[in-house]
Amino acid sequence: MARTLKVAGIQMGPCGMDKSENLKRADVLLEQALRRRPQIVCYPELFQTYFFAANYYADYRHFFEPIPGPTTAHLARHAIAHGVNIVAGIAEITPGGERYNSAVIIDTRGEIIGKYRKAHLPLNVSDKEYRRSYEKNYFQGGTLGSRSSTSTKHASVSLSATTGTSRRPSGSSRSAAQR
Repeated sequence: MARTLKVAGIQMGPCGMDKSENLKRADVLLEQALRRRPQIVCYPELFQTYFFAANYYADYRHFFEPIPGPTTAHLARHAIAHGVNIVAGIAEITPGGERYNSAVIIDTRGEIIGKYRKAHLPLNVSDKEYRRSYEKNYFQGGTLGSRSSTSTKHASVSLSATTGTSRRPSGSSRSAAQR
């Protein structure tokens, strides 16, 4: 018997520099999305900061946080309160100081059940002036493999290397599709 899975994609932009204000905006958008009763809610890459990697900043430490950390705790409270799984992109810093462009899956119990670290970072130059990326200034390539897969009460969820700029390397896309 076929079942329906409702997934809500939340578009944050435009966002400002203040993480707490961005989280408030994310909460408002989550409340709107919950009216349609999704089982999974997906926030974009680096949702709580704005996509700072498009610019150069000398001091960028305030964009990063550990996983688990304040943002995942905030999202976990919502996951528990609303019985929804949440996927969200976060600028992660490890205890050793490594920085990753990461995504997490938080289940309805508020637990982090999956994590992906973006493996393929774009170069610092672009073929179009308006499309610069400084990701390699801020992040190192992911170390957790080409994707993170896990199961929730509602579905199997994959965080794959086919997101963002990572969709370009054909080997990653092929690897993700074969699993």
